[in-house]
Amino acid sequence: MPSLWDNLCQLMLPVCLLVGEWDEKFVSLAKKMDERLPNSQVKQVKQSGHAIHVEQAQIFGIIVMNTIKQTGGKTNDSRMDK
Repeated sequence: MPSLWDNLCQLMLPVCLLVGEWDEKFVSLAKKMDERLPNSQVKQVKQSGHAIHVEQAQIFGIIVMNTIKQTGGKTNDSRMDK
């Protein structure tokens, strides 16, 4: 699969990059992605690693719901409108 890193700058949708503070590899990747994405934010969840949805389920749910509310749930993807 080809790398799409150079295409990240073209993604205009809001992106929430969610990482656990103990997952050093993905914290680093999220920061690099954030630099390339024009409309993104990195949220680092404390006391969690790679499985935030399991390790901090309540916080994960709150972040996801708040992100959906902030963006109005809009995807600009016709496949999601069905």
